[in-house]
Amino acid sequence: MNRSTLKTALAVLALVLGTSRAMVAQEDEIPAHKAKPKVVQPHPKKKKAVVPDSQRVDINSASKEELMKLKGVTATDADRIIQGRPYKTKAHLITHNVIQMTVYSVIKDRIIARQDLKSLPKPAPKPPAKAAPKPTAKPAPAAK
Repeated sequence: MNRSTLKTALAVLALVLGTSRAMVAQEDEIPAHKAKPKVVQPHPKKKKAVVPDSQRVDINSASKEELMKLKGVTATDADRIIQGRPYKTKAHLITHNVIQMTVYSVIKDRIIARQDLKSLPKPAPKPPAKAAPKPTAKPAPAAK
């Protein structure tokens, strides 16, 4: 290596080491109140009162009056719910555009879509499985 290149490399190394030591010394001088970032604790979420299934309004069998007792449900909403029956899940109120999302978000914890097995359409019967063809027996060869 050339002597001038070696001197340049040593000068750069000394500069880098000197800068890093100065930075470490500076970190030690940071006041305690600025050293640690302030951690903000989120507000504890209020737990919603869970309505037991026995007290939820069944959207597949409730009367118009029962549906209108739910907060935010209007007479028009109740009529549309009744006209769209039966529902497989309560989310069908949204996916089938029966009520607005704002109304659904208010009532979703107070409703249920119970399934009445008698009123649900029966699945199409499966076709009978085809039986394997029976092998035909060949006559035994005649003795000579």
